[in-house]
Formats: sequence, structure tokens, C-alpha cells
Amino acid sequence: MLIDQPQVDISPNCGNMLAGVGPFAIERGLVAACDPLTRVSIFMVNTGNLAVATVQTPGGEVRYDGATAIAGVPGTAAPIGIEFLNTAGSVCQSLLPTGHARDRIDGIDITCIDNGMPVVVLAAQSLGKTGYEAPRELDADRDFKARLEKLRLAAGALMA
Repeated sequence: MLIDQPQVDISPNCGNMLAGVGPFAIERGLVAACDPLTRVSIFMVNTGNLAVATVQTPGGEVRYDGATAIAGVPGTAAPIGIEFLNTAGSVCQSLLPTGHARDRIDGIDITCIDNGMPVVVLAAQSLGKTGYEAPRELDADRDFKARLEKLRLAAGALMA
């Protein structure tokens, strides 16, 4: 998929979006509520995998208030646990898409994983970071972002 194409990529799963499926299914009567928790099985059409959302339903009613926060989502709410079932290799056909637990790109050790979505894991220190930087600090570091993008593209080619 190219960024200059008018398309929406629906291949990855989104836990934030999945968190809304369970309460919706209960509220609409698609799933009967239990007390105090209701487990809702969700078939993810994009990957063919299953996820199970655990929704707080004291007295058989969806609880919405709570102190749980999700990065990138305003406010707080009741927690919703999500278990992704058998997602290893759902995009790249293997938990370790390169066939190795560790690969090396531009002198940096990385691990490529597909456990529902392709991900590249590396030590923050390998890019001169601590892992405790604020997002705006990382966004302001153009050299860091360029190096990270170069790694991302190289790792993506390895996982293809």
C-alpha cells in the first residue's frame, strides 16, 4: 500500500477499536451479560483470528466509568481486557517472519515479530535513547526519526 493512494489499510488489528466491540455487543443484546464480567468472542475478519474481550458488567450492566486510560484516547473508563488468540504469523505467516530471533540491520540488533501485527523490537540505547523520552522529544529529533524510518523500511523488506 502506498501513502499516495486513496486507500485505508484494514489489515492490522486495533485493540482500541476492539475495546468498543464488547460493550456494543452487550448493549445491543448480541451477547447476554453476566455478573460481574462478560466475555465476548470477536472474530477479526481482516486476519481471520479471534479475540476475547472481558467487559465489567456488575449486575448485568456494562460499566463505563473507571480510571483506566489508553494512550491516544481522551479520558478514562472501566478497563476492558482483550486476549488475542492464535495471532502468531497472522500477517507474515510466522511469529518470527525472518526465521531468526535476532537480525542485524545497519549494526543494530533487532527482533522482527508478527503476533497479530508486524513489529520490530530493538534496544532504545542502540539509537542513543533511554526509552524514557517524551513523544515530543522524539518527534523533534530529526536524525533519530530518519534512522528509525530507515530501520523500519529495511525490517519490513526482511519480513515480506
